[in-house]
Amino acid sequence: MRISCDSAAVISFTAGQAAFTLTLLILVGGAFVTGEYANVSERILLFGDSYVTDPLAVFLKLFGFLTIALALLYSRGYLERRGMMRGEYYVLALTALLGIFVMVSANSLLTVYIGLEVMSLSLYAMVAFDRESGIAVRRHGDPPMSGSAASCRVRF
Repeated sequence: MRISCDSAAVISFTAGQAAFTLTLLILVGGAFVTGEYANVSERILLFGDSYVTDPLAVFLKLFGFLTIALALLYSRGYLERRGMMRGEYYVLALTALLGIFVMVSANSLLTVYIGLEVMSLSLYAMVAFDRESGIAVRRHGDPPMSGSAASCRVRF
């Protein structure tokens, strides 16, 4: 996509750069909404007492926003050098963040388990994100298999 401001200045964005910018805007907006509207002074239980929000959960969620934003900023150069700057990477990072948020606010082991599964599935896909790398493609099968075996043991 090419955006032209005037005849002398032409700004060119690729789809990966647009996804990167949009993801950072989502993280900033989410941190603002979390800090402004989710900031509570006492413990509140939701969803049949399986989800909790309290000042510690709000702090850890804000820390999660910051950590993911820093990780995405640091990984940008790596992704650009290897030609892997695609929107899927950022969707997987946001999905992993969602799993982290569920684990942060979990009040039961079942909720922790659901958050762990959401986070780990997106991280498994990020392991094999470099499709041209033989190591990544070969290793893509290992983590889900060992992760699913461990998940079955936890369930029983």
